[in-house]
Amino acid sequence: GDYIKSDDVEGYVLKIGWNFTQVETLEGSVTAIPNATLNEARTVNRTEGKQRVLEIELPVRFPAGRFDKSCKSLLAGIEELLASGDWGVKLAQRPNAWLRGFDLT
Repeated sequence: GDYIKSDDVEGYVLKIGWNFTQVETLEGSVTAIPNATLNEARTVNRTEGKQRVLEIELPVRFPAGRFDKSCKSLLAGIEELLASGDWGVKLAQRPNAWLRGFDLT
């Protein structure tokens, strides 16, 4: 099934019924979402588009005063690893890695 993300659930659609849609979550559980809820919620179908986004939260620590250079080097290394194809997935275009945010605590 399609991979969807809505306000309440994220996962693969297993079955669409008259009243409920069954979705297998990333944790492996199956949940039944009322179709009215999915219809009213902002729902994204990630299977329909031509591009895929893989979002990974990767906590890292950088040496004091070396954040800029170390961060750029880390992102370049991630892009290179993904582009290499060594992990079993063929990509249509070169991937991009970016920093989404940081926590100074």
